[in-house]
Amino acid sequence: MDGGETNGSLEKRPQRRTKLKSPGKGRRRGFFSSFKKLRHLKVLDSNFTDEVPCELGNLTDLHTLDLGFNDLRIRNLEWLSHLSLLSYLGLSGVNLMNQTSLLHHITRFPFLEELASLTSIDLSYNRLEGPDAFGELIFLEVLVLDISYNELNGPLPDVTEFSSLKTLILNNNKLNGFYPQSPGLPSSLERLDLSYNQFRRLPEELKISKTMFSGSIFHFNALIFLVLDLSDNQLEVELPNCWINISELTVLDLANNKFSGIIPPTLGSLDRLEILHLRNNNFIGELPSTLRNCTRLRKLDVGGNKLTIIFRHG
Repeated sequence: MDGGETNGSLEKRPQRRTKLKSPGKGRRRGFFSSFKKLRHLKVLDSNFTDEVPCELGNLTDLHTLDLGFNDLRIRNLEWLSHLSLLSYLGLSGVNLMNQTSLLHHITRFPFLEELASLTSIDLSYNRLEGPDAFGELIFLEVLVLDISYNELNGPLPDVTEFSSLKTLILNNNKLNGFYPQSPGLPSSLERLDLSYNQFRRLPEELKISKTMFSGSIFHFNALIFLVLDLSDNQLEVELPNCWINISELTVLDLANNKFSGIIPPTLGSLDRLEILHLRNNNFIGELPSTLRNCTRLRKLDVGGNKLTIIFRHG
């Protein structure tokens, strides 16, 4: 997916900048508690190597807390319970696996359920392992959950219990399939990123809350996806002609797989589509004439296929 156009699954670790130094040992205690009115605290990629101060829990006006890409030591996260206004929590790349399981820290304290304002949590780049890691976070009523660039493996479990989730980012893991029973996704979901995993096939039935994808991997009955990214997997199926029911889609990225057959005509029903990436698959035949209905299309990439493209005049 083109990260210049959307918040796609590109490498997001920031460029190294001038380092912010932790307060000196003599002044460390109580340093952050001086900022009583602080609403946004970002120390992303600041080379902090100290223990996270519990005094952060005194910053009760905080809406944003980003501790990403630091080598931190965390004894507990109980102080988070005081941040009732916190809406974004960034813990990407904090190297917590050197201490103990990040999810152990998060799930051992049920008071996090009381953070009613928390809408987005970033756990990317933390070497989280196992097929059930993010399933332990179901109690969080978040809108955005980012667990990309980890070591999640095995099947993708049913995540319908994330009842409010709008964005689920799981790119750059080792997920490779689904459990035998129909997996589920919450009906609220608008963006799903499964790119750069190891999927070979998707199930013939994919349950979206009370809505069922049936008949083929993409048989949509009712869905409000805006962004669907399945690029860079190993999917080896024909793309079915079933896109008429997801007309809200703006970005579709199926690049770098092994899709075969023709490009289905119903892709032309996606009249809000802005980006269509089908590059590096095994599609054959002509581009469907129905694509002319996609008048909002800004990026079209169908290279690396076996298509016959005929430029007709008149």
